[in-house]
Amino acid sequence: MTGGRRVWVAGVVAALLTTSGCSAAVSRTIDGLALDTLTQGLDDALAGLEVRSSAQVEALVRDARTVVVDPERTDSGVGQVEYATYGEREGGRAADAAIPVVVWHRTVGGGPFVDDGGVWHVVCARLSVDRSRTAFAAEPVGCPDDVTLEPVQPAGDDPAPHLDLDPPDAGELVTGSPPRRGSSSVALRPMSRGRADPCAADDLDLALGPPQRLTGYDAVPLLVVNTGPLACRLAAATGLVLVRDGEDVPVRTTPWRGEVVLAPRESASALVTWRPVQGIDGAAAQRLSVLGSAGPDLLPVRLASSAGTGVPTVGPGAEVTFSRWERRGYGAGGGEDPVRPDVAPRCRPEELAVTSEHPDAGSGRPLPPSVRVHLTAVTPCLLVPGVSALPDGVPDAVEGPPVLLAPGEAVDVITVTAGPDRPGEVLVADRWVAVENAPRAW
Repeated sequence: MTGGRRVWVAGVVAALLTTSGCSAAVSRTIDGLALDTLTQGLDDALAGLEVRSSAQVEALVRDARTVVVDPERTDSGVGQVEYATYGEREGGRAADAAIPVVVWHRTVGGGPFVDDGGVWHVVCARLSVDRSRTAFAAEPVGCPDDVTLEPVQPAGDDPAPHLDLDPPDAGELVTGSPPRRGSSSVALRPMSRGRADPCAADDLDLALGPPQRLTGYDAVPLLVVNTGPLACRLAAATGLVLVRDGEDVPVRTTPWRGEVVLAPRESASALVTWRPVQGIDGAAAQRLSVLGSAGPDLLPVRLASSAGTGVPTVGPGAEVTFSRWERRGYGAGGGEDPVRPDVAPRCRPEELAVTSEHPDAGSGRPLPPSVRVHLTAVTPCLLVPGVSALPDGVPDAVEGPPVLLAPGEAVDVITVTAGPDRPGEVLVADRWVAVENAPRAW
């Protein structure tokens, strides 16, 4: 749901609350908005997730609370949202069963029957993953009798609670067929990056690629993209902070020196390695942050790995080594086995780079107009061709089936008219940039 549609629906809900009372239809609309808020938050927080089991997904859903829940949200219609999982825990629920959740949401300023402090409402649902949309889905169900009317709000960064309540009938954890996939793409490296100041934390997005096994070591690529409007100098990573189940895991880090300059939307990667450690629960909810690359700021690393949690399962006291940053150009591939997630957000036009040149049809039938679209983000996303799917500067895409793009992948997209003839260039960050060894779009 777009921000504009959410505001429109919230306004309608507020009007209905004021003029007609809280009818069953209005209540269902508000509940639907609350469930949308939860699922959209989980889509963003868990982008890159590969579903392994109900227990694995439940642990990640609970740990995502600090990202999903916004205590300051009080807009009319549906405001602050809290949630908890409930029902049977590990061993009591099938590995492929949907996850029962309780969602509390608070209306504020909804009419004469709503006080200044707001009123909490509650809705229950079965949480699943729709692979065809690469997104979470929530099917409303009846709540158990013992559900409280106000949420149990955890303190600080604690995960969402699990409530010992009777579960609903089991649903399926995964539904739908996966979308078609993108194809490997040569990195497009800009010819010139210009002058550069140090990178700011707000202009960097970090994620992990698929885990690798080296001789005597475990490894995972660390991917970073410059999301800012200007080129910037990316300093070496000097350390990491690993949190498991709310507790810091002390590790020793060995950094490499050196920095790289990244153009807007250009990526770099470094390899994080450690010796295998036995006895670490890879399904435990974990978070990872990196030190040093943007001065004193702590840089959070997003989930983007085919491992259960996307975070190295190193033990306390382990020694972790960072390699030097390597420039990857527009689109940082995560390795030979790209992430194929079950959850991925829609691709935003600013995350896409486009190559466009007129093909030589030869003696055959003319080819339909098209451009080649490359993903510059460090987490996968779902490209849904159509109006407004591509950056400004190229024609609109013809509506077509969704395509799941992993970092470093590309896809040919049919357009309503031929794109501009720009051999050797790529449209990225609202400008055409000369690149090294730009591949042909067809």
